[in-house]
Amino acid sequence: MTAARRDRPRRPLIALPQRFSATASALRYGAVVTARALSEAVLRAGGEPFMMHPGPPEEAAEPEEAAERLARCDGVLLPGGGDVAPRLYAADAAVHDRVYDVDAEQDAFDLAVARHALAAGLPLLAVCRGLQVVNVALGGTLRQDMGGDRADHRHRVHRLSLIH
Repeated sequence: MTAARRDRPRRPLIALPQRFSATASALRYGAVVTARALSEAVLRAGGEPFMMHPGPPEEAAEPEEAAERLARCDGVLLPGGGDVAPRLYAADAAVHDRVYDVDAEQDAFDLAVARHALAAGLPLLAVCRGLQVVNVALGGTLRQDMGGDRADHRHRVHRLSLIH
Protein backbone atom coordinates (compact mmCIF):
# COMPACT_ATOMS: atom_id res chain seq x y z
CA MET A 1 0.00 0.00 0.00
CA THR A 2 1.41 3.38 -0.96
CA ALA A 3 1.75 6.24 1.51
CA ALA A 4 -0.73 8.34 -0.51
CA ARG A 5 -3.33 5.59 -0.33
CA ARG A 6 -2.74 5.08 3.41
CA ASP A 7 -3.24 8.82 4.03
CA ARG A 8 -6.48 8.99 2.06
CA PRO A 9 -9.51 9.42 4.34
CA ARG A 10 -11.83 6.45 4.76
CA ARG A 11 -14.95 6.57 2.62
CA PRO A 12 -18.07 6.86 4.82
CA LEU A 13 -19.93 3.56 4.90
CA ILE A 14 -23.50 4.11 3.67
CA ALA A 15 -26.09 1.41 4.42
CA LEU A 16 -28.15 0.64 1.34
CA PRO A 17 -30.93 -1.81 2.29
CA GLN A 18 -31.48 -4.35 -0.43
CA ARG A 19 -34.83 -5.31 -1.90
CA PHE A 20 -36.46 -8.71 -2.17
CA SER A 21 -37.23 -9.62 -5.77
CA ALA A 22 -39.27 -12.60 -6.96
CA THR A 23 -37.04 -12.95 -10.03
CA ALA A 24 -33.75 -11.69 -11.37
CA SER A 25 -32.05 -12.27 -14.69
CA ALA A 26 -29.73 -15.32 -14.69
CA LEU A 27 -30.90 -16.56 -11.28
CA ARG A 28 -33.08 -19.58 -10.64
CA TYR A 29 -34.38 -18.30 -7.31
CA GLY A 30 -35.85 -15.19 -5.83
CA ALA A 31 -33.20 -12.54 -5.31
CA VAL A 32 -32.03 -9.83 -2.98
CA VAL A 33 -31.10 -6.84 -5.12
CA THR A 34 -29.78 -3.29 -5.05
CA ALA A 35 -30.23 -0.70 -7.77
CA ARG A 36 -26.90 -0.23 -9.49
CA ALA A 37 -27.66 3.47 -10.04
CA LEU A 38 -27.97 4.01 -6.27
CA SER A 39 -24.81 2.14 -5.31
CA GLU A 40 -22.86 3.99 -8.02
CA ALA A 41 -24.28 7.32 -6.81
CA VAL A 42 -22.99 6.59 -3.30
CA LEU A 43 -19.54 5.84 -4.76
CA ARG A 44 -19.54 9.02 -6.88
CA ALA A 45 -20.46 11.04 -3.81
CA GLY A 46 -17.42 9.67 -1.96
CA GLY A 47 -19.15 6.98 0.10
CA GLU A 48 -18.84 3.21 0.18
CA PRO A 49 -22.19 1.43 -0.30
CA PHE A 50 -22.89 -1.28 2.26
CA MET A 51 -25.47 -3.58 0.69
CA MET A 52 -27.56 -4.52 3.70
CA HIS A 53 -29.55 -7.74 3.47
CA PRO A 54 -33.12 -7.28 4.78
CA GLY A 55 -32.98 -10.16 7.22
CA PRO A 56 -32.69 -12.54 8.92
CA PRO A 57 -36.49 -12.57 8.56
CA GLU A 58 -37.36 -13.55 12.12
CA GLU A 59 -35.07 -10.90 13.64
CA ALA A 60 -34.92 -8.11 11.05
CA ALA A 61 -37.67 -5.99 12.56
CA GLU A 62 -36.20 -6.04 16.07
CA PRO A 63 -34.81 -2.61 16.97
CA GLU A 64 -31.68 -4.15 18.52
CA GLU A 65 -30.94 -6.06 15.32
CA ALA A 66 -31.17 -2.94 13.15
CA ALA A 67 -29.09 -0.93 15.64
CA GLU A 68 -26.38 -3.59 15.79
CA ARG A 69 -26.13 -3.92 12.03
CA LEU A 70 -26.13 -0.15 11.46
CA ALA A 71 -23.52 0.53 14.16
CA ARG A 72 -20.65 0.41 11.64
CA CYS A 73 -22.42 2.75 9.18
CA ASP A 74 -22.02 6.49 8.74
CA GLY A 75 -25.36 7.02 7.02
CA VAL A 76 -28.34 5.33 5.35
CA LEU A 77 -29.78 5.56 1.87
CA LEU A 78 -33.31 4.14 2.11
CA PRO A 79 -34.29 3.33 -1.49
CA GLY A 80 -37.53 3.06 -3.41
CA GLY A 81 -39.47 -0.13 -4.07
CA GLY A 82 -42.96 -1.52 -3.73
CA ASP A 83 -45.75 -0.06 -1.64
CA VAL A 84 -45.85 -0.01 2.15
CA ALA A 85 -48.62 -2.25 3.50
CA PRO A 86 -51.65 -0.05 4.24
CA ARG A 87 -52.26 -1.89 7.55
CA LEU A 88 -49.09 -0.24 8.86
CA TYR A 89 -50.50 3.28 8.63
CA ALA A 90 -54.26 2.72 8.54
CA ALA A 91 -55.17 -0.48 10.38
CA ASP A 92 -58.74 -0.72 9.10
CA ALA A 93 -58.20 0.64 5.56
CA ALA A 94 -59.36 -1.27 2.51
CA VAL A 95 -56.45 -1.94 0.16
CA HIS A 96 -56.63 -0.05 -3.15
CA ASP A 97 -56.24 -2.25 -6.26
CA ARG A 98 -53.14 -0.27 -7.37
CA VAL A 99 -51.14 -1.19 -4.24
CA TYR A 100 -48.30 -3.44 -5.45
CA ASP A 101 -45.28 -5.48 -4.35
CA VAL A 102 -46.14 -5.36 -0.65
CA ASP A 103 -43.70 -7.48 1.37
CA ALA A 104 -44.17 -7.76 5.14
CA GLU A 105 -40.51 -8.65 5.77
CA GLN A 106 -39.28 -5.73 3.67
CA ASP A 107 -41.65 -3.35 5.47
CA ALA A 108 -40.55 -4.55 8.90
CA PHE A 109 -36.87 -4.26 8.03
CA ASP A 110 -37.12 -0.84 6.40
CA LEU A 111 -39.18 0.51 9.30
CA ALA A 112 -36.62 -0.80 11.82
CA VAL A 113 -33.79 0.83 9.83
CA ALA A 114 -35.64 4.15 9.54
CA ARG A 115 -36.60 4.21 13.22
CA HIS A 116 -33.04 3.48 14.32
CA ALA A 117 -31.50 6.06 11.97
CA LEU A 118 -33.97 8.71 13.16
CA ALA A 119 -33.51 7.90 16.85
CA ALA A 120 -29.71 7.74 16.59
CA GLY A 121 -29.36 10.87 14.47
CA LEU A 122 -27.74 8.82 11.70
CA PRO A 123 -27.81 10.76 8.41
CA LEU A 124 -30.67 9.38 6.34
CA LEU A 125 -31.54 10.00 2.69
CA ALA A 126 -34.91 8.50 1.78
CA VAL A 127 -35.94 8.05 -1.87
CA CYS A 128 -39.53 7.44 -3.01
CA ARG A 129 -40.71 4.39 -1.00
CA GLY A 130 -37.96 5.20 1.50
CA LEU A 131 -39.60 8.56 2.19
CA GLN A 132 -42.95 6.83 2.65
CA VAL A 133 -41.31 4.43 5.13
CA VAL A 134 -39.90 7.37 7.10
CA ASN A 135 -43.35 8.99 7.15
CA VAL A 136 -44.94 5.79 8.51
CA ALA A 137 -42.08 5.32 11.02
CA LEU A 138 -42.89 8.79 12.37
CA GLY A 139 -46.60 7.92 12.72
CA GLY A 140 -47.79 9.44 9.44
CA THR A 141 -50.29 8.09 6.96
CA LEU A 142 -50.17 7.66 3.20
CA ARG A 143 -52.56 8.03 0.31
CA GLN A 144 -52.68 4.62 -1.40
CA ASP A 145 -53.30 5.95 -4.92
CA MET A 146 -52.64 9.36 -6.44
CA GLY A 147 -55.31 8.79 -9.11
CA GLY A 148 -55.36 8.61 -12.89
CA ASP A 149 -53.20 6.86 -15.49
CA ARG A 150 -50.49 9.54 -15.39
CA ALA A 151 -50.13 8.97 -11.65
CA ASP A 152 -49.05 5.33 -12.11
CA HIS A 153 -45.83 5.26 -10.16
CA ARG A 154 -44.73 1.68 -10.73
CA HIS A 155 -41.19 1.36 -12.12
CA ARG A 156 -40.72 5.11 -12.55
CA VAL A 157 -37.26 6.63 -12.41
CA HIS A 158 -36.95 10.07 -10.88
CA ARG A 159 -34.40 12.24 -12.68
CA LEU A 160 -32.68 14.84 -10.54
CA SER A 161 -30.35 17.71 -11.28
CA LEU A 162 -28.15 19.02 -8.51
CA ILE A 163 -26.95 22.59 -8.54
CA HIS A 164 -23.82 23.35 -6.55
